[in-house]
Amino acid sequence: MADISLTQLQPLDAVRSAGYWQNVGARLVRDKTAMAAAAVLLLLVLAAIFAPLVAPLDPLDGRLTNRLKPIGTEGHLLGTDELGRDMLSRLIWGGRLSLLMGVTPVGAGVHHRIGRWYHRRLCGGLDQHHHHAHH
Repeated sequence: MADISLTQLQPLDAVRSAGYWQNVGARLVRDKTAMAAAAVLLLLVLAAIFAPLVAPLDPLDGRLTNRLKPIGTEGHLLGTDELGRDMLSRLIWGGRLSLLMGVTPVGAGVHHRIGRWYHRRLCGGLDQHHHHAHH
């Protein structure tokens, strides 16, 4: 068996190389479709975050006299639902919940990974009993 020192073990080139990520970034920026999609996603995320400021009406306020108005109705760009609630406002506010549901598990996963990393660094790794108990 060959004797390999830790200094000889190198991370993957893609992770180590800033040039790789610069190349990926440059190719992304040149891709018009990717940039258009990124702009739309950014607008949706910003609209969700700033829903109280950008939503035209209260998403819960319905008037039966306004029920099922078509798209383009004055004061209701995307029309109204069966209870007379503004659809654009409901979509903007609903985006907040969708964003939260997407960000929460990612945040929990990152928190878990960071906690495990700290534990390995501070405690010299997981002891055998703890390691087997949770797998």
